Amino acid sequence: MYNEGTTFRFRKTNQHGQPLAGAEFVLVDSVRRKTHTAISDRNGEVIFRSLERGIYTLEEVVAPIGYALSEDIFIVDVRDPHDIYVNGARSETFRFPANTPKGSTNDLVFLKVNEAFMPIQGATFGLRDVNNIERYRATSGHNGVVKFENIAPGIYTLYEKTVPGGYIPSQINYRVTVNNTGQILVNNVPSYFFRYVINRRQRLY
Repeated sequence: MYNEGTTFRFRKTNQHGQPLAGAEFVLVDSVRRKTHTAISDRNGEVIFRSLERGIYTLEEVVAPIGYALSEDIFIVDVRDPHDIYVNGARSETFRFPANTPKGSTNDLVFLKVNEAFMPIQGATFGLRDVNNIERYRATSGHNGVVKFENIAPGIYTLYEKTVPGGYIPSQINYRVTVNNTGQILVNNVPSYFFRYVINRRQRLY
């Protein structure tokens, strides 16, 4: 254990700034795949304790009753007990985006990053069905987020179509299964474990 006193906290609110209880979050270690969970209390406070040094992804996996699940993903960099960064800014300034009234489901969201875990904008991905027909397409935004919305139940192949100049295209494909319940699996594990697709920079000689 790096430091049993290392704590990361933030507040969960609705669009009016009112605290929301019952939102569940996960922090997934990018190397060891260890998962930490925390649930917002009646004051909306979310607390992760006993974090080791490393880089994690933060995601909401259960929304408060009556609210839509957040589609935001954040990179949390734990450097020291009092030195934690979220998307490159100190954690003291972090505010998790507010929840809005309940909306659609069956969304697959992940991050496109380089080997330094910095976001890559403009990478395009596709989802092919079992007949090898592309059914969905999504492109990473300025924050590196790639989002496929309202995916119909079925089995798909996720692949990278294009990548911005200066990066080596990924040759890895992923099996995506969308169940009738809305659960999404990537390579047979829950999609919240699937946080990154990483591209390496091309070497210049």
